[in-house]
Amino acid sequence: MAFYKRNLPHWHPEGKCIFLTWRLCGSLPVGFVRGLRLNAKLKPAQEFRLAEELLDRPSQGPLWLKNPAVADAVIKLLLQAASEFRRYDLHAYSVMANHVHVLLTPLARIRNLTRALKGLTAQAGNRILRRTGQRFW
Repeated sequence: MAFYKRNLPHWHPEGKCIFLTWRLCGSLPVGFVRGLRLNAKLKPAQEFRLAEELLDRPSQGPLWLKNPAVADAVIKLLLQAASEFRRYDLHAYSVMANHVHVLLTPLARIRNLTRALKGLTAQAGNRILRRTGQRFW
């Protein structure tokens, strides 16, 4: 199983269902990572729960996914990548105001899958918001 840690721990078990989350650029609350590191004694599951509690309350930063056209474009591409391109089996998804949750079983390398999904959804979102060429996720 592949494992790495950026701000949060990431596990990528081969051939298994995984839960992915990605956020809009600039939506991570100031001091969030520092706050997690102050709780360095937490087990990974506890750290994940704490992070979710803090991050699921959008109080600052961009909320572009509240725009129905942007959210619909993200959903359309999530469904298209699953049905037409067979990049993954999609089990569930949730598009929140400033982030996306996806439960899927990958049929391609996670790195390639997320790069393509985030790239296509960023282009679509930026086009709708007339922000072409700027960071979205």
